[in-house]
Amino acid sequence: MSKIHTQPAVPAAGGAEDPSEERAWHACDQGGGSVTLNYSDKVSYSLSTGEIKLQFANPGSSNHALIIQLIVYGDVDAQGKAQEYLLAESGVLKPGYQVERLDGDLDSNIVLSQGVYKGVMRLLFYNPDTGEKSIVNTEIPVDISVLS
Repeated sequence: MSKIHTQPAVPAAGGAEDPSEERAWHACDQGGGSVTLNYSDKVSYSLSTGEIKLQFANPGSSNHALIIQLIVYGDVDAQGKAQEYLLAESGVLKPGYQVERLDGDLDSNIVLSQGVYKGVMRLLFYNPDTGEKSIVNTEIPVDISVLS
């Protein structure tokens, strides 16, 4: 029987505190922000329709808008880096909005066959009031199932 580990795999940051009820987090006076994400790391892409099915929500508790770029990885180049191909890009998702479908727009020079590919959802964050690009972005690894 395996032992269940209750300790985090990475030690907590020095000086980290639990934001309990008595010490609730407050909005920053300048800059900063809060991002909350709900997503599935499973994505499907239909070769016949170009439709992409995914589950992604930018909950109302987030204070950043975002754009999703769905990237599929291709062959590895001479430097050992996988080629990246933009499969789709969402419009702006303001806090409180979600997306479950995108239209794929793969470059015609790229050929995908049925199977499962590695990729990422690259999230580009923006201030929803000013449209200013945030300096923080993130990438979520995903499995992209390519269907007929």
